[in-house]
Amino acid sequence: MTGRDVLLSVVVALALTVLNEPIYAQSLNFVRIAGEELTSQEIADIRLRAEQGYPDAQFALGVMHWEGRSVEQDDGEAARWFRLAADQGEADGQTALGDAYWDGRGVPQDDREAVRWFRLAINQGDAYGQVSLGTAYSYGRGVEQDDRETVRWNRLAADQGHVYGQRALGVAYWQGRGVPQDDREALRWFRLAAEQGNAFSQTQLGIAYWEGRGVPQDDREAVQWFRQGAEGGNSVAMSWLALAYSEGRGVLQDFVFAHAWANLAASRLSGDMRVSSVEMRDEAAKRLTSEELDAAQRLAEQLMAVNPPRGSSEIIEGESPNKLGESGDCLF
Repeated sequence: MTGRDVLLSVVVALALTVLNEPIYAQSLNFVRIAGEELTSQEIADIRLRAEQGYPDAQFALGVMHWEGRSVEQDDGEAARWFRLAADQGEADGQTALGDAYWDGRGVPQDDREAVRWFRLAINQGDAYGQVSLGTAYSYGRGVEQDDRETVRWNRLAADQGHVYGQRALGVAYWQGRGVPQDDREALRWFRLAAEQGNAFSQTQLGIAYWEGRGVPQDDREAVQWFRQGAEGGNSVAMSWLALAYSEGRGVLQDFVFAHAWANLAASRLSGDMRVSSVEMRDEAAKRLTSEELDAAQRLAEQLMAVNPPRGSSEIIEGESPNKLGESGDCLF
């Protein structure tokens, strides 16, 4: 069943039932993934139920306004609908309203108010609320900074299978923040997140195999994870993959592919990491004929088309293939 099919089945179900079921979070994720717009009738059905007071529809309409999906993008309207859902105890609405206060979108920026809504969602066992509170403790926003509390809340989310909780635990064990430093435990959590398609964690696994940190050194395994991360939109994975092709580690040496992936990475990274990718691209260009260079540039365009930017980068502490240490889509 496609995302579109799932969405349509949800809309039909809402039209036929008076049950208040929190299913819109999942259905709207399908809309985001599919990149499709709702029909005018579907929008009308959602709006009608939202105006009738159904919190799942109120949350859904809030997400639509938040993202400008099928309706005009409007942070104020998004926050208004999130609040209506949240005031009825809808956990997704509570975390979404917390996000609005966290970012200052549609409401005045207020970390403490964000945390208050995250906690209300957590009282219902909401995993996203747990991750959000963990983030608050990590940065000391709205609460006193506390690495152990960060780990505690992310672990609760991770134990529910939440991909960002798993990724955050990987970060904690990798860096030894809030827990004893443990590469193997870090990689166990990164692997769980990577298997759910998290590009950041896929990139971290690639780095671990490339360096033999916490796992036996294995260039081919590293390249497999770099490729998955790159295809998931992780810019640092693209740079590592370019390095693999340039050096012929884990793959046959191929300067056309090295140039294309480095070119794509350079277009998305910044600072020293961009410099690193530009240097790899230019070094690869020296090894290419004019025909091969044209082929590399066409390949980069094709890669751009199938790997469009995915919005905000997942940035913690960066590590480029040349260890330049700029913030990026992987850990230092």
